Formats: sequence, structure tokens, C-alpha cells
Amino acid sequence: MYVGNHVPPKYEDVSMLAGEFLEGLNGQGRSLPAVFSSAILHYQFEFIHPFGDGNGRVGCVLATWELYKRKFDTHHIFSVDEVFWESRQRYYAALDNVRQQKEDLTGRLEFIAEAVELTLERMWMRIESIKLEGKKGSIALTPKQEKLLHLLRETSLNIKEIQSELKVTKQGAHFILKPLLQDSLVKRIGGHKTGKYRLS
Repeated sequence: MYVGNHVPPKYEDVSMLAGEFLEGLNGQGRSLPAVFSSAILHYQFEFIHPFGDGNGRVGCVLATWELYKRKFDTHHIFSVDEVFWESRQRYYAALDNVRQQKEDLTGRLEFIAEAVELTLERMWMRIESIKLEGKKGSIALTPKQEKLLHLLRETSLNIKEIQSELKVTKQGAHFILKPLLQDSLVKRIGGHKTGKYRLS
């Protein structure tokens, strides 16, 4: 069976090859940067995968999972699929280049690193573009402020509950709240000791 220009290993060798690769990934692979281990996982899966369809999609999922597992993206909002799809000719060329260069992964790693960099730039631009119109103008939200506003849509929270939900100190919770209060996106209700915060 051919997958592009690649002939996968014989089916009876798949289990052994996968075992050897996972042993290396979970051993020496842990010392590699997350982007590199993700790229290597992606390539090795594409090399070993014995089927003619679905290997690209599953490979992308595994590569993203490796980044999540290595805590590269703790919010799980990061995925390079979009860049891979837009640059699919380079994506396949980078795979073929490894085989032509006798398993030299340099070009493949460079391509993946560029894709990750571009994805990060786009993600940051999207975060920066999230605006809420307040009474005093607009405010660019941080991820924790976004999470807090989402929580306050459901219920009101006191300062200790905000600390617990956002995993921050009391000072950190007040720092997050301050611009939201100033722009009247959030308001405080109740007494000094029993006060809670809710959406305005």
C-alpha cells in the first residue's frame, strides 16, 4: 500500500516499530523541547501508520496532544491544523524530504517550528482583538478575566471563590477585578465581609 510516495512498513512490523518509538519518546524524548517531540511524534506516526486514509488527521491530533501533555498549552486553545491545511503542499514536501534525506528530520522540525510560531502569533492576535465595550471605553481581556466573566454569567462569587476558581492569591483576584469594576462590567454587592461580585 502507498501513502503518497511512502510505502508503510509491513503490518507485522507495526507493533514492534510503535513500541520502539514510544519507548524512545517517553525516555530520551522527554529531554527535547515540546515542539520537537511533537514534530517527531507526528512524523513517526505518519511513517508507521499502515493505512491509506486518516493518518494525516490522526497525526495532527497526536502532535497537538503531545503539546498539551507537555503543558505547552494549558488552556487547550492551541492547534496547528489550520496552518497545516493552508500549507499542505509544504506539509507533504517536508514529510517526503525526511525520507529523501535518509531520515534527517531537520527540515521537518523547521517546518513544524514555523507552523507553531505562526499559530501562536495568530492566537495572540485573536486574544488581543477580544474587546468588551465598557462605560469608559474598551478593555482588552486577559484569559483569567475572560474566565471570570464566563463564571459570573452563571452566578455571583465572593473573593475567596474567585481565588479558588482562578487559582490566584487574594491580591491577584483584586488585580483581575479592578479594570472590570472600573469599566462597570462587574459590580460588587453585599456587605464588607459578605460581599460578592456579579455582572453589571
